[in-house]
Amino acid sequence: MFRSVYTLCAAVVVAAIAACKPFPKAANEYPAGHVVHEAAKGYLSISGACGLISWMGSAFVVEVNGVSMGLGNGLTAAHNLWYMCGDIGEVMAETHTGAKFKVNAVGYEKETDIGVIYSPSYPGMKPLSLGNSDDLKLGQMLYGLCTTVWNPSVIPYGPLIAKDITDYYTDLEVTLTGLMTFDGARHPQGCSGGPVLTEDGKVVGVMSGIPTITVTNFEAGRGAVSTYEEQRGREIYFVPINTALEAMRRIVAKNGH
Repeated sequence: MFRSVYTLCAAVVVAAIAACKPFPKAANEYPAGHVVHEAAKGYLSISGACGLISWMGSAFVVEVNGVSMGLGNGLTAAHNLWYMCGDIGEVMAETHTGAKFKVNAVGYEKETDIGVIYSPSYPGMKPLSLGNSDDLKLGQMLYGLCTTVWNPSVIPYGPLIAKDITDYYTDLEVTLTGLMTFDGARHPQGCSGGPVLTEDGKVVGVMSGIPTITVTNFEAGRGAVSTYEEQRGREIYFVPINTALEAMRRIVAKNGH
């Protein structure tokens, strides 16, 4: 069973976005020259409220062969916008320097777990360069960037361990296909929608979530008393960037008129 790690806490998180402190500047967190230090310039922490539930995730600004995507210039996970009521609600963004502003949610595609946003230019903005996910090799080292106020400067990293994975996303009620996984140890809250990077800084995927198992607690004489979802293994699922770009074009075309 597949769930975003957000599912474990969404029901108890109330709208308190305004009280969150800016996450630390990337320059203070990453070694000079590190791939994620540069990638942070195109990274955005996004947040929004849907009813009483607030949500936080990741997004990033991309440059598609130097060509504008019209209404959309940023990628995230579809479930981020879905949980934030991004189609009707307000989505806020925060940069690596702590600047905050509103971004437009262009749309999302549940079947690929890809969402598209439009971000205005901001000081220090540097769109991320894209790689070719078809060229990825098993064992290749990958980085994930996740720098939210919930998890400052989280950098999951590890080798690519599987391709062409199919799993069911419980909350979106869709079966995702063609996923890849890398060994990132864990997928903290706020990572979904963040970029997956090669060692030369090219984006090759969009982080989606983790595989989980259902754990049931039993008590003598009472039977099952509670259940919860727990991460299964160390894998982090991501949508290959080639798949994400195809979805991005469909979303922009659908919502661009």
